[in-house]
Amino acid sequence: PTLIAAPPKAIPDTDTEMQGRVRRLLAEAAAGTLNPEEFAYVRGGFPPNRAKQYVEPLKGAGMLKSLTLLEARELGDDRIRLYDATFEKATLRVRLAVAPDGKIAVFVLSPRPAGGQP
Repeated sequence: PTLIAAPPKAIPDTDTEMQGRVRRLLAEAAAGTLNPEEFAYVRGGFPPNRAKQYVEPLKGAGMLKSLTLLEARELGDDRIRLYDATFEKATLRVRLAVAPDGKIAVFVLSPRPAGGQP
């Protein structure tokens, strides 16, 4: 048990621009309309089914109720953010990394781990 990381805790979110971007990305992901031009380092382009991969975790989740920042850090020159996105019927973990040019380097949706683990 001592090797298990403590669950992340909410921290103040003062970056309203990033929070707005995450909210927009979640809405676009749910609709299957993510813009491939917004993503950096996409090998072989952005296949049409790539956007659809984000639809499944959001299907049936309902409306977004809250976005809770759990982590904000810099890794190299990327800005990394970890959020819990609480919807009407589900809570998803959102990991986002933004490159210096403003493009998305990482956008991952996953179920929130049991016990809120990282």
